Amino acid sequence: MRIDIHGHMGAFDGRVSTPEETARYVEDAAIDHLLISNLDAASLGTGASNDDETDANLACLRLCASNPKLAPLYWVRLGRVDSNVRAFSGAMSVEDFVGAYFSAPLSEFDAGDKCIDAYLSVLARLKRPALFDTSPEDHAIPARAYAAARRHVGVVVILTNAGGEPHWEEAVDVVRVARQREDARLYLSTTRASTADIVAAVEQIGANQLMFGSDATHFGPQHAEYVLERLERLREALDPRDYARITETNALACFPLK
Repeated sequence: MRIDIHGHMGAFDGRVSTPEETARYVEDAAIDHLLISNLDAASLGTGASNDDETDANLACLRLCASNPKLAPLYWVRLGRVDSNVRAFSGAMSVEDFVGAYFSAPLSEFDAGDKCIDAYLSVLARLKRPALFDTSPEDHAIPARAYAAARRHVGVVVILTNAGGEPHWEEAVDVVRVARQREDARLYLSTTRASTADIVAAVEQIGANQLMFGSDATHFGPQHAEYVLERLERLREALDPRDYARITETNALACFPLK
């Protein structure tokens, strides 16, 4: 089985991730589960749609209902008037959302802000993970997400978008510290990380703390080709058990995938 925990629908920075493109990707790259959130909820970025939270997440549910290989993530627009923890709790409780996506870089909030606590409490009750979009900007660095995760030690928190970026080493380090202290359930997505960086991360934090993500379909029609090449390099570089943990086992242990 092959699970990609980091995919999107919608438009960002001049690119549109279409349903047709997504469907081709999961078939061509033999993806069994692709987790999807809706970029149209972003309020920052070139051509950001800034869609209402409810509307954006309903659109995500509709897309995922059309393809059994897609699983929806709820995009939280923290601090916005259209983001309500009661509505979030209701949606997470009765709909098929497998987790929640928090993007400080694209939704203008501090990832460590205590306003996030009410949402994480809902996820703790429902045993659903939180994905935190990270960046080198102070309000979105991995340490901010770690601070939130420490206040909700029962919630799985996955750091995304650190691969290939200046804060990758910080992301690896906070996961390492959390593991040593046992004060947060932190994981790291492999999104855009090089094979060498992933292998080094396995040595530092263990394969149990990593999950495969690709930011589908960031590379457009060539996304499947990009992913297959990366996965083949990773398979050759890792012990088969570690490769399986990253591409399948860890995600199955954390997400309620059917």
